[in-house]
Amino acid sequence: MPGCGCPSYAHGHNIHWIPATKANSDPTSWFPAHVVSFSDELTTVVYGDGDLCELWRHTGLEADLAVGEQVFVSELWSLLACAADDGHRQLSARIEAKIWRKYQLPEDRPRPFAAGIVDLATGEGIIPPSSTPRVADREDGSSPEVSTEV
Repeated sequence: MPGCGCPSYAHGHNIHWIPATKANSDPTSWFPAHVVSFSDELTTVVYGDGDLCELWRHTGLEADLAVGEQVFVSELWSLLACAADDGHRQLSARIEAKIWRKYQLPEDRPRPFAAGIVDLATGEGIIPPSSTPRVADREDGSSPEVSTEV
């Protein structure tokens, strides 16, 4: 079985190519955060403005992440991106706390198309290093700037 070890593509299990493509085509839906704790299958992250968000993943994220590690969270598309040796990888994570980063994004935000590549052997999304977006961490919680410069 890929990813979390089960066949499910529900949020928090294996990533499906459709939300991966939608998330990669929606750069302003990603927000930088840092991992602050793990509890069973819940992972808590803190954004630059101090807001906390809990993410649930079948089998947890403790094997994939470390406390203090920077991640990018797209609450809208239920994905988390983290560093990997070959670029970034994306993991499906169910958002437990629904805050403005999911429901109050402007409808007219830019959404350039970017394909979602999913490794069927692992159930994880893959972002090559040359196309990995870097998001500026904003303390005031405003929409991040996106750059694809490496």
